[in-house]
Amino acid sequence: ALAGAFAAEGPVIAARLHQGPVALAALLATQQTGRAWMPLSPDDPLARVESALAAAGSPRVFEEHDLRRLLSGSAAGSTSVSDSQAHPPKSPWAAILLTSGTTGAPRAVPIRREALEAYLSFAQARFGLRPDDRCLAAAPLSFDASLRQLLAPIRAGAAVLPAPPRLTRDPEALAEAIVGEGITLWSSVPSLFRLVESRLGPHRLRIVQLGGEAMPADLARRWASQVRLFNLYGPTETTINATTYEAVSYTHL
Repeated sequence: ALAGAFAAEGPVIAARLHQGPVALAALLATQQTGRAWMPLSPDDPLARVESALAAAGSPRVFEEHDLRRLLSGSAAGSTSVSDSQAHPPKSPWAAILLTSGTTGAPRAVPIRREALEAYLSFAQARFGLRPDDRCLAAAPLSFDASLRQLLAPIRAGAAVLPAPPRLTRDPEALAEAIVGEGITLWSSVPSLFRLVESRLGPHRLRIVQLGGEAMPADLARRWASQVRLFNLYGPTETTINATTYEAVSYTHL
């Protein structure tokens, strides 16, 4: 239902929703139909992102309840992808993400389809993702890291568990989810992982990706020998990551 509805829309699909199963379904539907994924935070008023939406061609903005209704098949006039072949052509952009807006209004940053494809192929090989991996996707959808967390494991045939905001705001609950769900791949800023690690019981983590902040030496020392620990960096304009460093040993720190 989502793919059919998106195929009948313009080249950009803007959606205001939190991380979760609905978001994952919507992201996959945009990729299936060749639309550009433009996630917006429900916590931001639309007026704050008005200029970014205008730069993206003023697309229709889907709210989460709209997407849930489409998924349930109750939306009137829903179409299949095959019924929508005469609708607008595919977008050259895979996603349009917003900058944080710390120095002003958030700015739209388009990511070309071939750039995202190249990055996801790189990520699958660089991080050694496997079909038996399980990723807890905790990044807000408006962060570029969410594309890596949601799409790279799926490309490898791995499982993705989108974490809703109530979970990401609770380090105790995150630690329980990592242990209880057998999570093998974790990705976050170091400050969040520091809160989670002190609450972890026996776990199956084998890959930890930390970025967005400087990696503390003590955190690196504790984890470099336990997992494949990656220090990531890159502005949104460079398609998620510009550099990745595997911390094989931090014993000298």
